[in-house]
Amino acid sequence: MLVVEDSQSCRELTKKIVQHEGYEVETARDGLEGCKMVESDPGRYHLVLMDVVMPVMNGIVATERLRKQGISVPIVPLTGVPTEEMRQDCELAGMTGYLTKPLTVPKLRILMKQTKSLGSSSSTDF
Repeated sequence: MLVVEDSQSCRELTKKIVQHEGYEVETARDGLEGCKMVESDPGRYHLVLMDVVMPVMNGIVATERLRKQGISVPIVPLTGVPTEEMRQDCELAGMTGYLTKPLTVPKLRILMKQTKSLGSSSSTDF
């Protein structure tokens, strides 16, 4: 799994939660770094948790970039801005579902159970 998050504390907390549940995780500090990691090996990650509001390249632009290249890995927006407009923007960009901060173990467990059946246009909320 790849976690793309600009806040170091959120990135590390999310990484610890994911690892605690037994998953391997790598991290990126912004959308551009996350794109480069996915583009270098498109099959490497089975899931990307992507913050939406970040400097350099936000999560929506990063997702659009990956989708334009035909990369279909589920990208779940991880956002502290849980508005209907944000959710619609994420869906239009090709993100899967909608996960609000803070990430909790129950939210992660639901996400991981449903990941196998998620498509790039799913509207599942977590």
